[in-house]
Amino acid sequence: MKNKNRAMMSLLEGRVMLSGHGFHHGIHVPANPSPTVAADLQKVQDDQTQLAADGKTARTTLRADYKAVRAAIAALDSQVAPLKQKLTDDTAAAKDLIKADLKAIRAVYRADSAAIFADHRAIRHDRNDATKLAADQAQLAADKQKLTDDLVAPNAQLKTDTATIQADKDAIKAPIDNDPGVIAARAKATADETSAQATLKADGDLLKADRDQLAADIKNYV
Repeated sequence: MKNKNRAMMSLLEGRVMLSGHGFHHGIHVPANPSPTVAADLQKVQDDQTQLAADGKTARTTLRADYKAVRAAIAALDSQVAPLKQKLTDDTAAAKDLIKADLKAIRAVYRADSAAIFADHRAIRHDRNDATKLAADQAQLAADKQKLTDDLVAPNAQLKTDTATIQADKDAIKAPIDNDPGVIAARAKATADETSAQATLKADGDLLKADRDQLAADIKNYV
């Protein structure tokens, strides 16, 4: 959720302003524009002002929405705290087991990767010999399958040893996701994000159309 919020706010921050005469996004505006070009330029500047205003409004609204979501989640602290403590305790208890599981997985990769690298070398070496190349590719497929097969047991063990931790995470997530206050706050944030995106897209589309008209009128000496 935090990453999504940051991405949305970054999108809203990415706005620029147009003012005065000169070069505007690759468009050279004459020092003494015709009435038509002057009107076009005013439209572009008005569009940019509206875009900036809508962006500011959206940022203010969404910051408030995200704050409300955080507050709704924080209101559940007393309920979630013991669940978080259980996660901490279970993670500590499983630390050595998980470390051993990851070591076993790395050992499989080390043991099987050499053959796969050798297969790739052979394929490059034999690329002009169809018979040898086919054999090399078959060997590569077999060695890749061996790696997949060899990883089954250690991955299964890792899943077993982290099952309690995953269950703890799910137990923490459940009351948050099912809380009416959190649901309402998240729904409002999502709706406001959708609305902001639509408004800013419309603003951007209008700005582009008016900027294109400005460029066309300058080019055609209107």
